[in-house]
Amino acid sequence: MVSKKIFFYEELNLHFLNSFVELSNGLQAEIKKNWKQQIILGKKYTNGELFSIDEINIESGLINIFTKKTTYDHYLYSAKNKLTGSSACRSIAANILPITNDGYYVLCTMSDHTSLPNKIKFIGGALSDADILLKEISPRKGIERESLEEIGLDLNDIELVANIYPHYLIIRDNLSFLNIFFLVDLNLSSHDLAQIFENHKTTLCKSNCEIELQNLLFLAKDDKTIREFACNQNNVMIDYMEEVFQVLTGDLKVNNLKKEIMNGLGK
Repeated sequence: MVSKKIFFYEELNLHFLNSFVELSNGLQAEIKKNWKQQIILGKKYTNGELFSIDEINIESGLINIFTKKTTYDHYLYSAKNKLTGSSACRSIAANILPITNDGYYVLCTMSDHTSLPNKIKFIGGALSDADILLKEISPRKGIERESLEEIGLDLNDIELVANIYPHYLIIRDNLSFLNIFFLVDLNLSSHDLAQIFENHKTTLCKSNCEIELQNLLFLAKDDKTIREFACNQNNVMIDYMEEVFQVLTGDLKVNNLKKEIMNGLGK
C-alpha cells in the first residue's frame, strides 16, 4: 500500500507573497468567536502569525509554493471545521527526527499547558518570519530555531551533529498542512542528548521562560520496537506519526508528490 500522507522529498521553493490571507467579515467573526470559546475553556494559546499555502505549482521540474500570512486563531478554526479552498488555513511546518549514535530515534512529549497537551510529536513546529532568508522561507532555518528553542540542541554544531538531510514531505488532506521532515544523525548518545535537554529546561526555568516540552522519548531504531510503539493505544501521537513509522519500517510505500500536484492536490 502507498502512504496517503508521506511523500518523497522534492526540492521546492517556498515563496512569501508579503500579504495576508483575505477572509470575509462573517468568517472573521466566527474565527474570533471560536477563539474566545477556547480561551474560556482554559486554553493558553498565543495568537501568533504563521504562513498559509496560497498556491502550488510545478515549473521547470521545481515545486513552487506561494504563501501568505494568517493567524493561529484562523488555523484552529480551519482545522476544527475542515475548511477548504481560499478560506482554509494551510499551514507549513518543519520537523526533525534525530537519530542518536547509540541507535535511538528521538521524539518528544508536549507540556500540558500547550496547544497539544501531553501529545507525542516530532521536534519542530510552524515556520515563521524568523525563517525568511532572501525573501524565501527556509525550512532549514526553521528546524535550527525550533531545535534550539525546544531542546537546546544547536544543529550547526558539527561536534554534536554529523548530518542533516530533508527526507520526506508530509501532507494532510486537501493540502491543509505541509511538513518538511528532516532526519538528523547525531554524534551524541541518548544519554548525552537527555542531559542537553535537562540543562536546557533548567536554563528556561531560571529565566522564567515557558517550557514547551515535558520530556524526550527514545525509541530503539529497530522495526519491532517501532511497530509496537506505533500500535500502542496509550501513545497519544500526532496524527501523522504512525504513518511516518510505517514508511520507515517499509510497511507502507512512499508517495509521489509531483503526481499528486498534477492531479490537482489541494484544489
